Amino acid sequence: MIFEDKIGVLHNLTDIFYPMNINIEEIRVTKIEDNLSRVELTLKIEDEDYYLFDRLVERIKISMPEFREAKLLEMK
Repeated sequence: MIFEDKIGVLHNLTDIFYPMNINIEEIRVTKIEDNLSRVELTLKIEDEDYYLFDRLVERIKISMPEFREAKLLEMK
């Protein structure tokens, strides 16, 4: 995910993940421009839910004006 580099972004993300029962297993944040950061997450979910990513991105878009884009990479 790409976000504006602002204080509280990770806190706001965890506030979204918790009620959706999403566990963060790994996180890496990289500054890609002066005001943008890439947040790479490895997430664990209990149930197989094919629409979870879409719902998650929609909640982030609504709740976080710092959000710019997201891409899903599946790990095998």
